[in-house]
This record gives sequence, structure tokens and C-alpha cells, in this order.
Amino acid sequence: MVTLKTFDHSSVQTSIPAAPEPEPARAMSYCTSSAPHKLLNDQEIHIVQRICESIEGLEKVTRTVEGQAQLYQHLGPRVAKAMIEFWEDEWIV
Repeated sequence: MVTLKTFDHSSVQTSIPAAPEPEPARAMSYCTSSAPHKLLNDQEIHIVQRICESIEGLEKVTRTVEGQAQLYQHLGPRVAKAMIEFWEDEWIV
């Protein structure tokens, strides 16, 4: 019989395993106004990663004329427009 006096806390696993960090590419696939119905595909993600190395960088690219031109040039108008639209209503903190 286990009582409060004899209960051994060390035998109970108290730590919850941490959730794995999301892969940047997976998170980046949602950075489009067409998500979650149409995510960026692997090729589009690869192109975006060559233009900017992080989601923060992607957000900055969508806010400049030069960055937007790169997106349109490398991804085409449909994908570039959807990515720019995604960031339009986001506020920089």
C-alpha cells in the first residue's frame, strides 16, 4: 500500500517531452494567402529559401519593391501575389 509518506516522487516521470521544433521549410510553406488549402510546394520553398534565409527575411522581402520583384521573377505572379498578400495584414512588432 502506498501512502503519502511512502510515495516516491522519483519513480514518476514528471517531465513532458518537448514538442519538436517546426522545420523552417514547413512553416514557410504556410506563408501564402492560399494556405491552408494550397501550400507552397517543395520547389517554391527551395526558391524562397534561396531569396531569403528565414521567415523574418521573407516578411521583409514582401515589403520592398526590390524584394517583391524577386518573388515575381522567380515564383511567377500567382505565387508571388499570394505571398505578398499573406504579409499585407501582418504588423511588425
